[in-house]
Amino acid sequence: MKWQLIEPNVGDIVRVKQGAIYHYGIFNNEYEIVQFGLNPALKQNLKDIDVEVCVSDVDTFLCGEFIEVGVIEKKDGKPIRKAKAVVDYAKSCLGEKGYNILYNNCEHFVYDCVFGKKLCAQADQVRKFFKSLPLTKVFVAKMPEKQDGFILNHSARQKEIEECTSIKVKREKYYAWKLLEYGLYNTFNKTVEQVNLVKNKFGKWQSDFCYLSLTHSKDVVAVAISRTPIGIDIEELVEPKTNAIERILTKKEKQDLQSVIEEKKTGFLITKWTEKESAFKMGDDKKFIPSKIETKKFNFKSQKVQVDGNEYVLTTCANSFDNFNVQENIKL
Repeated sequence: MKWQLIEPNVGDIVRVKQGAIYHYGIFNNEYEIVQFGLNPALKQNLKDIDVEVCVSDVDTFLCGEFIEVGVIEKKDGKPIRKAKAVVDYAKSCLGEKGYNILYNNCEHFVYDCVFGKKLCAQADQVRKFFKSLPLTKVFVAKMPEKQDGFILNHSARQKEIEECTSIKVKREKYYAWKLLEYGLYNTFNKTVEQVNLVKNKFGKWQSDFCYLSLTHSKDVVAVAISRTPIGIDIEELVEPKTNAIERILTKKEKQDLQSVIEEKKTGFLITKWTEKESAFKMGDDKKFIPSKIETKKFNFKSQKVQVDGNEYVLTTCANSFDNFNVQENIKL
């Protein structure tokens, strides 16, 4: 595509420079440019979920900058729509959402209108930039009471579920996976099939696209998805078993426990357990021995969450907590 400072015609792809990136639209007339979200210079501060295909006049589209018109070259391929059909198709998409700056943005939209396929010349640059930023999203959901057969489209996870003899474990594995599906789409607009999920030699699920961790407790499941190594654990805040101190704490932590007032000892023990399990999940150790894990070597973020009237401790272990977000009460 060659870009020129010329007068646009009906059905042309147009763009305007904003800082290091471009904003794209389909030109109809000076009162109608169809675009996926308005010019970022307007600083509406919308969440991706609220961005939609919309129309503005040319002045709103440009925000004081110059309009560039895309001139199609042979290497770009042949458009599948003529000029009027391009505009008609673009306007038929008004109100559609699903914006994702990496995989479904304003440039993807205009190429789809003209060529019938979503392309983004600046995607690699944008993707490289965003992948360099720390990101961790945590999702928490209550498992539905209704059983639906525990059928998944992922053959390896399905086999894992079928090999379980306990209905309780089947249910936990199934709904943790369903929450993972939700989290991957919410975070990266990807399905589990697209991120190549496999089990490593330590029995932990991993992807070559992102880092992830699964956990469950009672009727609750939680998932962490990140661009950096991640571990997560959730436990109901209840009195631990009688041997918990010996199982969970190091010698130094036992000394620390002595200074904790009685009514907070349960919280101390449960939090330590979630810290150690989340640290284990982030690493590559095959055997989990809580009393040998020194928590001071790791970074944690712990918080209490309420689910269906019960209180849980949710702990995430990560190298960085920049751009960290927790979404509770997801409906599965």
